[in-house]
Amino acid sequence: RHEPVCCTCGRDDGDESLLLCDGLKCSVAQHTFCCSPPLASVPSGKWLCDACQLKRMPSFREQLAQALEASRAEEPELALEDYGRRVPLDQRPPKPPRDPPAWSQ
Repeated sequence: RHEPVCCTCGRDDGDESLLLCDGLKCSVAQHTFCCSPPLASVPSGKWLCDACQLKRMPSFREQLAQALEASRAEEPELALEDYGRRVPLDQRPPKPPRDPPAWSQ
């Protein structure tokens, strides 16, 4: 059995600060001080190396699909009746007159 070696600095010392990735079939090890950004202490719970974290992140396409689905859920379905009828120009109420711009002297 071999000793785990930090994937950043290549050293196998500092066992108390050497993190072992908890990713599936991953054998990456990294010192807390070699992480980017460096970690002040060994995290409680599971730790994943950068590569395993990237594998777990949804792809851009998946993120876009999720965002579109969420925006559709927020918008109510509109029917044609919701838009109202078109009013011929000659039957529309007149627009209020606009005040002329004030000229400064």
